[in-house]
Amino acid sequence: MNSLHEAVELAIRILRTDIPDKNEVAVKILEVATKTQAVSQHIDSYLDELPAKIKRARFDLKMSQAQFAKYIGVSQALVGQWERGEVRPSFKTVKLLAKVLS
Repeated sequence: MNSLHEAVELAIRILRTDIPDKNEVAVKILEVATKTQAVSQHIDSYLDELPAKIKRARFDLKMSQAQFAKYIGVSQALVGQWERGEVRPSFKTVKLLAKVLS
């Protein structure tokens, strides 16, 4: 489901059918869609803050971009792009950063 709006439309269509337990099914669809939207917003918020977090972590480690890049196994240019918010790290890299920086 792409949006909460689509979930509402689907729930309404289900409520208009003869499906057994249609009320429970419609409620579950709306619950899942609402939770999915909340998680998506949380992830977006985290990713928006990631450039500053990466830069702060590097400063806390007292490393240059080149040193930090070598430490985590990427190029200096990529670290700079992350810090400027030009490129977002992959999910795999975010997991690595979390592990390395914790």
